[in-house]
Amino acid sequence: MKLAEALIKRPNLKKKIDNLSARLANSSIVAEGYKPDEDFESLSKMMEVCLKEYEKLILSINITNMKTIVDGISLTRMMVERSNLIKRLVILRKVIKTAIAQKEGIENYIRTVNVKDLHKEADGYAKQLRILDAKIQETNWQTELI
Repeated sequence: MKLAEALIKRPNLKKKIDNLSARLANSSIVAEGYKPDEDFESLSKMMEVCLKEYEKLILSINITNMKTIVDGISLTRMMVERSNLIKRLVILRKVIKTAIAQKEGIENYIRTVNVKDLHKEADGYAKQLRILDAKIQETNWQTELI
């Protein structure tokens, strides 16, 4: 299985676990004189199988990310860099939005930043993010899950 396939499988398996959790809770109580719609023991066994599969999948994804090296950098490190680029963009965009809002309708405030320069900086981070994300996605589809 390719790493990308495992990454697609992960949220689906998580949804299945969440669904089983709700079904387990629903089968844990019933009105007197009635039987639950589903057997608690059967659901528990299904949950155990899913949790073990999820654990194995997450471990395999993490090991694969750590051992996969692209241009001298691990996939794990690339993902951390991507996360930081996203954070930088969120922060810069918030500052830009605030600086622009202060310009409109409030006379006693002045900007302490150059919005044009901040836009340029944000555009640079956005470009780096696109390039890095493309490299990560390409690697995910080329890498076999360990």
